[in-house]
Amino acid sequence: MRRNARVILIETDVRETFSVRIGRNHLVRIYCEACGADDDMLDLNAAVTATGIPASDLLERIAAGVIHSPQTATGHLLICLRSLKQQPDLENRDYETAIK
Repeated sequence: MRRNARVILIETDVRETFSVRIGRNHLVRIYCEACGADDDMLDLNAAVTATGIPASDLLERIAAGVIHSPQTATGHLLICLRSLKQQPDLENRDYETAIK
C-alpha cells in the first residue's frame, strides 16, 4: 500500500425477514400416482411443522422416492400425507393435530 493511502472499513448489519403465509386449510387433495389414489397433500412448510423433520431431510427422502411428491402444474412442492405417515420414524405421530 502507498504511504498516503487510506483504508475505509464499512460494517453493516444484515437482517432478513421471511413471510410464510399458509391458508386455514393446510391440506390439498390431489391424485398421487405412486399411491394410485386421491390423497391429502401438505406443502413443505406444513410437513416440517407436522413432523419436526428439517426441510432438507424431507427433500432427501423425496429425491430417494421414499416420500411421494406429485408434480403440480404450478410447480408447487406438495408432499403426500399417506407416504409421510408410512415413514418408520413417524408412525405414531398425530398429523391432524400437528397441522391444525
